[in-house]
Order: sequence, then C-alpha cells, then structure tokens
Amino acid sequence: MEIRYVIFFCISMMLLLVVYVSSSIHDAYAAMRDPKYDLGDCSGSKGDTKGEACCWYEKSYPGQFGRGDKVCQTCKSYHDSKDEPYEKCSDATK
Repeated sequence: MEIRYVIFFCISMMLLLVVYVSSSIHDAYAAMRDPKYDLGDCSGSKGDTKGEACCWYEKSYPGQFGRGDKVCQTCKSYHDSKDEPYEKCSDATK
C-alpha cells in the first residue's frame, strides 16, 4: 500500500515539473520568418513597436488563376540581456 503513495507522489512531481518548464519557455515557440517574407510588400519597421508587416501572394494549388491568396506576416526585432538581436514573428496568415 505504501509503494502506491510513493509512485503517485513521484508521478505527480514529474507532471508538475513538466507543466512548470513548459509554461516558462512559451517564447521559444514564435514562428520563423517565412522564406517569402522579404519578397513581399512591407510596411513599418522591425524596430517599431508594432514591428514590420510584409504581405505576398501565394497560390493555394498549382494552376490556380490570378495572384492567389494574400498572405501576411509581422516580425519584430528584440535584444536579449547580452544585447544580442533576435526576432519574433507571427504565423503567416491569409
């Protein structure tokens, strides 16, 4: 009977650790800059508080008529505690 409590306690502590670690690294999941980002029409600047927004057109399927769907992504530059630059981008959305 006592071994069940020890196992339950150990599993609970491991789950608590997983939840704590996963909640503290949420910034690491920012989207990467889309390869077509620099080819799009951009407005704003990366140093701006709102960031730089770029939009481009993508065809949803081969042979689609017209320019396709307009896709936009916003990226913003930051500096870490060592003054190293890094960038956070939103997901590219239609």
